[in-house]
Amino acid sequence: MSLDELIDVYWQDIAPKRYRGGFDEDRDVPTYDWLTEHGYSGIAYALREHHDLTPKQFFVDVVGLEDEGSDEWEWDVNHEPTVNALEVYLNSIRTRGGRAESTVETHRTRLAKWVRTYRELHASDALIEPLSELDQQPREIERCLAVLDVFDEELSTDRSKLEYLHVARAWYAFVKRRKYAKYNPLSEAGEEFGWEATEPDPQALSASQVRRIYGEVDSPEAELLVVALAGWGLRPSEVAALHVDQVVLNAEDPHLSFGDGERKNGPGEVTLLYGVDVV
Repeated sequence: MSLDELIDVYWQDIAPKRYRGGFDEDRDVPTYDWLTEHGYSGIAYALREHHDLTPKQFFVDVVGLEDEGSDEWEWDVNHEPTVNALEVYLNSIRTRGGRAESTVETHRTRLAKWVRTYRELHASDALIEPLSELDQQPREIERCLAVLDVFDEELSTDRSKLEYLHVARAWYAFVKRRKYAKYNPLSEAGEEFGWEATEPDPQALSASQVRRIYGEVDSPEAELLVVALAGWGLRPSEVAALHVDQVVLNAEDPHLSFGDGERKNGPGEVTLLYGVDVV
């Protein structure tokens, strides 16, 4: 792919997954581990071999995301006591809480989105300031609920909404324990929304539905997509990355061969019970 095509891959495919995962898709640079886990490890090879770029250089210099190593993007907050309370909280869950660094960074990302949304709504990033006076409590609760209203509109699943709420509420509880605040404006915020932590599992296509789809295809490429996804059970990223070297047809048991560790959850070989003629 050209760089323009790879940019399209980011915004059309990777960015929505980042958004659903709680990252800021306009700012947070995907790590190599994240790319590998979600089936995009091939992008590193493509960038290195064909564009002389590392993934980080591509995401920062070409796509326009912000450098995760810089301090500016993390908070972009002018109110020093608020920044201090955010950093002290993250350090506490890292050291005393024993949280993994990936968990700490997830909390950082979600808190940064909370602060930015609060500032956009209320023209202030001094989140600590109203917490020092109890007479400010009713108004501050309303301000925080307004932030949650934005998340309710922007985030696609109840699970994502609850994750942001839990992280923000944990931070407010922390600053209250540390006596930076006299109250937690989110202590009962969950009662305001009908968000459910559990969501129904996606329903598999029935055999008749697959046959209907298969009956509509009009090219070998489309036919192969249906067979590979619905018949062999491959992930979309695995189908996209499939190479002729993985296809073993001159044996009694035709199959696809995957290298060690190439499939996170799944066998190293996928038997082709049908679809050989399509291949």
